[in-house]
Amino acid sequence: MHEPRLTDRQQKALAHGKQVEWVADAFKVPRPELVAAIAAQGWVIDPATDRAGPLTRPHTPTPGDLVATTNDAAVLPGGKTASAESSLPAAAEELPASRTADGAAESGDIEQLLNAAHDSGNKRIVRAAGKVTATLEALRALYVPWKAEQEAEKRRLAQLAEAEAQVAALKERLAEAEAAMSDLRPRAARKTAAPRSTGRTRAADIRAWAADRGVACPERGRIPGHLERQYDAAHPDGARDAAT
Repeated sequence: MHEPRLTDRQQKALAHGKQVEWVADAFKVPRPELVAAIAAQGWVIDPATDRAGPLTRPHTPTPGDLVATTNDAAVLPGGKTASAESSLPAAAEELPASRTADGAAESGDIEQLLNAAHDSGNKRIVRAAGKVTATLEALRALYVPWKAEQEAEKRRLAQLAEAEAQVAALKERLAEAEAAMSDLRPRAARKTAAPRSTGRTRAADIRAWAADRGVACPERGRIPGHLERQYDAAHPDGARDAAT
């Protein structure tokens, strides 16, 4: 697998202050791949501005840099001198940085550890830090949208639960209102249907009716039709029941 490298145009765009996201969009390069190329170039990305550039560090005098000494001063390359007393603050200034790196490694602060690794000047450490930065960028590109989806799903479920609770409350109120309406409605009186007479009961009624009026009617057998018609005319309700 080849190590990612910045093209000349990408390097120029970044050197002119273009943001990493802008360069990734302009050159159709995935951001994690571009970040890895930036790290391989030995450059660092400023999280505050999303701009990349070469790693710059102030020169710190070392014993090998001292080419000549006097009682009060040390002569540095280029003819510059630094007194022993003036060199102490520079050494003191380096102590917080080392302590910060050690503290970052011990405390697990990834940002501080990566910054310290980029500032180390060791090619292997800088390269490893670049790979970790690229991995973190890829992880961030996956995690941030996923986290947003999770938050949106939580909000959706909360809204759904609230809507279901409102529907349940409305159904309960509707049931109570329907029960109240049922109690308030006037109840219609039930009609008592007249008992229907059977064939034998009807024949007995006709014979009794005919006997009361002195009309001849056979005691047994079929009742003549004219007697049934006369009886029905005198009892219209009974005639309707018999018809049904």
